[in-house]
Amino acid sequence: MKNLLNTALLGTAKQPIPDFFAQSALQHAQHIAGALPMPLGATFQRVASAPHDLTPVLPDAAARILAIWLAQKHDYLIEFAMKKMAERGFRLPEKLLPQIPDKIFPDEIILGEFGKWLNAQIQPNQTIENTEGNDWTLLPHAQRTAYLANLRQHNPDEMREQLSQIWKTAPANQRTDYIELFAENLSANDLDFLNAALKDRSQNVKDVARKWLFRLPESEIAQQNIRFLRERLSFQSNKWTQTEQPFTPEMKAAGIDELSPNKRESDSHYQLRQLIERMSLPMWCVFLDCDENQAVKVLANHLPMALHDYDWIGMIDHVDFTYEIVSNRISNASGKVFANKKHIPSHLVQHFLNLPDDYRERIFEQYGVDLMIEYPNFWRNGENIAAFSPPFSAFVLFNVKRMMENPYHQEGVRLAASLANTPEVAQKIQQIAQYIQRDDFPDWKREHYQQLCEQFEQRVAFEMALQAA
Repeated sequence: MKNLLNTALLGTAKQPIPDFFAQSALQHAQHIAGALPMPLGATFQRVASAPHDLTPVLPDAAARILAIWLAQKHDYLIEFAMKKMAERGFRLPEKLLPQIPDKIFPDEIILGEFGKWLNAQIQPNQTIENTEGNDWTLLPHAQRTAYLANLRQHNPDEMREQLSQIWKTAPANQRTDYIELFAENLSANDLDFLNAALKDRSQNVKDVARKWLFRLPESEIAQQNIRFLRERLSFQSNKWTQTEQPFTPEMKAAGIDELSPNKRESDSHYQLRQLIERMSLPMWCVFLDCDENQAVKVLANHLPMALHDYDWIGMIDHVDFTYEIVSNRISNASGKVFANKKHIPSHLVQHFLNLPDDYRERIFEQYGVDLMIEYPNFWRNGENIAAFSPPFSAFVLFNVKRMMENPYHQEGVRLAASLANTPEVAQKIQQIAQYIQRDDFPDWKREHYQQLCEQFEQRVAFEMALQAA
């Protein structure tokens, strides 16, 4: 920097200059940096004054707790606080606005009028909602995808027409992202677009198009697959019967491989498996000539082929089928770990956790909340927190001992933000807090349990402060 200033202001960098001139040159550079003339024709946009905000501000008691969470970077509790504030209609105090992590984008009511004004000065971005006409085509890929996803949800036909404007010129990876959006509101109206996508240059695009066409039983490739399968498989008197048929050129043209790559699997079995793996639930309804509920019951209780449970769950892709499989597989376990308690098999734990609350609670009603899981950290569903129902909270606390054996980062904080705030849960937390004070309790475990207990207590105090306001 010294050489640069010497050269610019004094004409040489070979000889040192006195400190006085160095300071003068530096001050001059700082002065002109903030006083450069505006280009001809430019207009100065005056920043609007900050509005007077009438939205009720977060109570002081709750604000003090939130300030602690912000200082300690407890993102899960911060996210919890944002949701609770939005529910109650409170806004953040101005002094806390700059401390909110970038990855946690608060609701507008939490920002308040001042926060929205400040955000507009910092990041004046165009939003999806005000994108009209063809403007969306000029947006970055992520925003174009968000715009199309929003349109797909509300007007699938319009989304398809809009997408056709950029489809041929979009790169292959972007076309894959766009065609994935057809999962929402998939219907027979999409047949022409998806059939055309089968001839796409990208294999990924063709694979996704084929996946959606198999979910439309009226599509040509779905009808063809059902016909192939009916020639080889039938269901009568609660029993599946397989019939071997020769491999045909038509099957080869449909993408079915003739020879099994596994010596332990016969060619005919391999061909049948490929046909079954292409069958979606709507296709099974056509095959069995029944509605979805009946098809789910038949398939869950009489699997046509001995494949892995998670393979069947992925193929059928229906919450009722997943519930039936998980519920049917819960059993008494043997060994020291489970001590003959009811447990959920490890390969189905994540599918159990992905079930909606009402389906999980049906399982709790049948088996109780004292269900063991082999990998207790699997209770986490994604990176965002979720409010646990009281039965699910009891289930989590039943497994909390092994959860803390090898905890994830901020495991206690995540639990504190997610557990239901009920007298039963609070009592269990108090019991844990008392238990970990025993002299024989390992120190390395105590800190994780202590984090859970302390943060849950703060979370309860935060909610009480909101309720008292």
